[in-house]
Amino acid sequence: MGRVASPTQKLPLTGVRVLDLSRHLPGPYVTAALADLGATVVKIEEKDFGDPTRGIAPAVRDGSDSALHAWLNRGKKSVALDLKSKEGVLIVKAMALKSDVLVESFRPGVMRRLGLDYARLRRTAPRLLFVSLSGNGATGPRSRRATHDLNVAGETGLLCGGATMSPGLVADTAASLLTLVAVLAKLRDLGRPRFRGGLIDLSILDGALALMSAPLVRSLSAPDREPDELWGTHACYRTYECADGRRVALGALEPQFWEAVCEGLGFKDYVRFQWSRKMQPAISADFERMFRTKSRQAWLDILGPLDACLTPVQTLTEVMADPQIRARQAFLPQKTERGAFLSPTFLPQITRRKVRRRAPRHGEHTRDILLSLGYSKSRILELRDIGVIQ
Repeated sequence: MGRVASPTQKLPLTGVRVLDLSRHLPGPYVTAALADLGATVVKIEEKDFGDPTRGIAPAVRDGSDSALHAWLNRGKKSVALDLKSKEGVLIVKAMALKSDVLVESFRPGVMRRLGLDYARLRRTAPRLLFVSLSGNGATGPRSRRATHDLNVAGETGLLCGGATMSPGLVADTAASLLTLVAVLAKLRDLGRPRFRGGLIDLSILDGALALMSAPLVRSLSAPDREPDELWGTHACYRTYECADGRRVALGALEPQFWEAVCEGLGFKDYVRFQWSRKMQPAISADFERMFRTKSRQAWLDILGPLDACLTPVQTLTEVMADPQIRARQAFLPQKTERGAFLSPTFLPQITRRKVRRRAPRHGEHTRDILLSLGYSKSRILELRDIGVIQ
């Protein structure tokens, strides 16, 4: 069993300062993870409405915040200002001078129009690590086109197996994790005297391509090859509908698992045809017919003891109650304005918090941050009066 760090020890990124200009999911996921690991994260929000996820239903139980916003922005500070104003840009530049990392998720070109692009910021903040996480990245013919997780999933082949949706925003999340790896790799050298931050340009497209690496490397080697066996073309690796409309997932790739399942279903003659493309239609048809004769639970009771990689396709409610998932500390309490709610965890053995910090109110820390930058109380009031800050 792995060692769990003592709660009294400093978190790995304690002392690292992050300026968060990202919105929606990919960028905020990265900065929330950095906050979990100990970084101080200050989020810049649009002055009037804030991050769009603040308005996405459902709300947490006490009604104080959107569940998605609360989860993606846990442990951060919030500054609400008008980025289109000259004074707002000056505030961000002053904050960048005091930051180690800046994360932004605008379309390529937006930060340049605001006067906040990497080329300009590095002149005064050469140690700043500038992280751009966009839809398609800063290069290529589609770099400035609007896109979302589903669009990228389609363009990168994630949906070519017949899926009509990208479940769980997987391309967005993969991009977040890829970006997090890049940031942590760069931060390894943060304390060195000659450290220069540099630019990280990543995208949702890059994240989706990382998920597709295994099928793509096979296709690159054999472009004319028929669809991959792991895409539901073979009876041993796909899902099946049961009599009650529920589904099971069969992943019997290994010969011993395939043999056990075939015998358990009464199709012993199919054992030798596991990889026969010619036989797959007949095998799949017989498996489909057989699975429809009993309920999902009945098949789990019959075939589960074989330990041959047959599992239930679970609803999200079932996922949250699954004892194996609970044992992995997948969900832990997170503070809200007036209580707490359960939310997905991030590396609980490292972050160690039993109850995670709440997300900030819109513009909650604007005044304190400006004071720390040297703005006087009277100047802060002036900025508020002229509409630069909330």
